[in-house]
Amino acid sequence: MEQWEYKVECLAHRGGEKQTEYKPGETLRYLWELDLEKQLNKLGAEGWEIVEFPSALLNGYCIGWALFKRKKIEE
Repeated sequence: MEQWEYKVECLAHRGGEKQTEYKPGETLRYLWELDLEKQLNKLGAEGWEIVEFPSALLNGYCIGWALFKRKKIEE
């Protein structure tokens, strides 16, 4: 029988940085999405699959909780 382990992860985006960190034409929303993608890709590389995503993060909120799962490694 497959066994799963679960992880609750706080996801956040920068919500604003110094102007010098922006490239011309980039918006805050674009930078937020890059932050989220980076964090999600890191968790995915560790074998975590997203189960529940806080959609409010894409509607302007800076922080939210997501649920992930992955197959439990047999010891």
